[in-house]
Amino acid sequence: MAPEMVLAEQTYRALKDAIMHGRFAPGAPLNTHAVAAEHEISVSPVRDAFHRLVGERLLESRPSGGFQIPFATAESVRALYLWHHSLLRMAFSSMAKADLHQGGEEPSCFSQPVDAAGIAAAASELFAGLGARSGDSELAFAIRAAGDRLHTLRICEGLYKDRVDELQKLRAVLVSGAFPGARRALGAYLRWRLHHVDAILACLYDPRNWRRS
Repeated sequence: MAPEMVLAEQTYRALKDAIMHGRFAPGAPLNTHAVAAEHEISVSPVRDAFHRLVGERLLESRPSGGFQIPFATAESVRALYLWHHSLLRMAFSSMAKADLHQGGEEPSCFSQPVDAAGIAAAASELFAGLGARSGDSELAFAIRAAGDRLHTLRICEGLYKDRVDELQKLRAVLVSGAFPGARRALGAYLRWRLHHVDAILACLYDPRNWRRS
């Protein structure tokens, strides 16, 4: 890979990781020149990374020009949770019982002690694995993409002390091969989040919970 391509990929990954871990507040503008100066690189790889992240809906273009972190509202958060749940149900519909039973290794992030970011990573790993076993590459991609957009919300979810236990129990049901039980467990997982949307949003906007610029 050419050096310019390596730099562009590194820049993209660094920015994506920063966004997913809440470094920038919802609605915060991102300046290409400021980011380039921070990373001591030219503007071109930063701009390329920004456009990739817009395509992934982790960034959005500003009407006045430039880029910003998308705002989050109760409506948009509920819609994203419901979309992710619908994708998981689609994955179940295309999986045989044997595929569900092959749950893979327990996510490494389940090892104790685990922080809120670790819980978010464990959830991403668990659901991405379900998508991969669906046998549908487009569906697997969509589940992972939705998970990326949910990542900061999942960090907020992880501030509740019982989330590790919830994920471990959910994984146990999913790998049991019992489709009705798995669907019920996913439904309960969704309902908890829909019930706590306001608290999750408050966490997302509270600067005390994040290392922000």
